[in-house]
Amino acid sequence: MNSVNLIGRLTKDPDLRYTTGAEPKAVCTFTLAVNDPFTKDRADFILCQAWGGRAETIGKYVKKGDRFGVSGRIRHESYQDKDGEYKSITKVVVTDFDFLEPKKETTTSRDDDFPTVSDDEIPF
Repeated sequence: MNSVNLIGRLTKDPDLRYTTGAEPKAVCTFTLAVNDPFTKDRADFILCQAWGGRAETIGKYVKKGDRFGVSGRIRHESYQDKDGEYKSITKVVVTDFDFLEPKKETTTSRDDDFPTVSDDEIPF
């Protein structure tokens, strides 16, 4: 079984891109800073990647510093860079996520939406 659950904060805004081709797909990459529960002042920085509708939602609504939860699977990839050197990368492929902070409030006051009515104007 390959399953991982993480809660952390985004280190920067997510990077939402689209693949090229006949049917472009959304891909969103971001890094979560996950606190180490056993060592104070230490965090692990975990690369995460979401695809499709998940990618578009994360790219639209999640920002740097937001507390965010992800579930997914670990994926290890190897590749050869432009200089011919072999590189490897480990990331979490996101299969589910949770917004862990309330939606940010707008600055509009609800009192401004309705006119002020005096007691003399009320018919009962």
